[in-house]
Amino acid sequence: MTTTTKTKTKAKTKAKTKTTTTIKTKPKKQNKNNPPNTIIHQYVTKKIGGAKRKIGVIIGRIDPWNEVRIGWSRVNINAGDEFDKARGYEIALARTNAVKSIPYPPSFVEEMSKFQARIKRYFKNAKLYQSISVQKWVRRIK
Repeated sequence: MTTTTKTKTKAKTKAKTKTTTTIKTKPKKQNKNNPPNTIIHQYVTKKIGGAKRKIGVIIGRIDPWNEVRIGWSRVNINAGDEFDKARGYEIALARTNAVKSIPYPPSFVEEMSKFQARIKRYFKNAKLYQSISVQKWVRRIK
């Protein structure tokens, strides 16, 4: 007499469980020692050779007397220069400290009008310190 035994094998399955933890945080309170943002900037772009490239930057900042000062920087495309963000920002920021207003180039007319509207929205209670004027390009006759 022969006996046969059947063994049943169960496939071991591990149930994958995902555990998620949620951390509730309170919104950060503004530090009394940290003043609100006092500088805004905008990069000026132009289509050159079919591609949009940055050619300048405009900066608006509030001084301690609640007056808005505007500075700008523009690359000389005709000389083959490339725009450097850090250097352009540095030049524009230095021009905000100028005693006399430095007229901006004619290629910035449209961007400057948009930027002035943005300044009015961003710095609501501030007044514009410098009168904004366009450079007068005089053609020299030889």
